[in-house]
Amino acid sequence: MEACIAQLSVGRQAETLERAISSRGAFRRLRSLSDDLIGLDQWYQFEEQAYQNMAVIWCDA
Repeated sequence: MEACIAQLSVGRQAETLERAISSRGAFRRLRSLSDDLIGLDQWYQFEEQAYQNMAVIWCDA
């Protein structure tokens, strides 16, 4: 989640998202705020790329 925030948001958006993931219920709040601040499409694209990267790393191990 931290990587997504760093890559997709800047300034006040990043601060808001970082606060949202700092306690219990982080995934729900991140999804809700992502929709408002950066758009869910960008979140899902980031998530898909992250899963692809993990699969490549796992297969190379």
